[in-house]
Amino acid sequence: MNPVFERIVRLTLAAMVAAIVLPGCGSDDDTPQNPAGGGGPDPVGANGDEIVFAMDGDPPRSFVEASGLPDIDCDPRVDWAANQIALWYDFTDGSGPNGYELFLDIIFPNNDDVGTYTVHGDSLQAILYANGVNYAASPIVGASSGTVTVTRSDERIEGTFTITLVDEGGQNTVTLTGSFAVDGGWSLSCP
Repeated sequence: MNPVFERIVRLTLAAMVAAIVLPGCGSDDDTPQNPAGGGGPDPVGANGDEIVFAMDGDPPRSFVEASGLPDIDCDPRVDWAANQIALWYDFTDGSGPNGYELFLDIIFPNNDDVGTYTVHGDSLQAILYANGVNYAASPIVGASSGTVTVTRSDERIEGTFTITLVDEGGQNTVTLTGSFAVDGGWSLSCP
């Protein structure tokens, strides 16, 4: 694996582990649960967690957090915590992150308040695992780029994005265009 890409993946996974473990040490205010919301790109209702995106101009796909035992608690899983929005989809218990075949993580620099963030200007980052390939957008990946506009950030985050990510070999790119509407907190019932 490319050392730069490996570093990005390791830092992202470390941040995610910390975000899942550390909230247990704080108060309930650290991860609001099921707040009243609505508006924005969220067609599933006030409390639905959803990411919608198109890959390289393909038709957009909607990923709404669901549960479906006995295979796994949440497939897809959509979360917002620790200044990042994460999607896990298609649990096969295979070689993808946590056994999912599709993974997207959008990582904000220091905060995720209302505003516009860019990869090279604000140090926004993204990781994508799709079709068995790892992709990254980061200030240290020159061919990557992207903008995320947050239109709401309180108990819920909503906004839009266009991000171009580069594979670990640095040869291929993929561009994601979409939107998100997610309640605060990690889905602790999911693996």
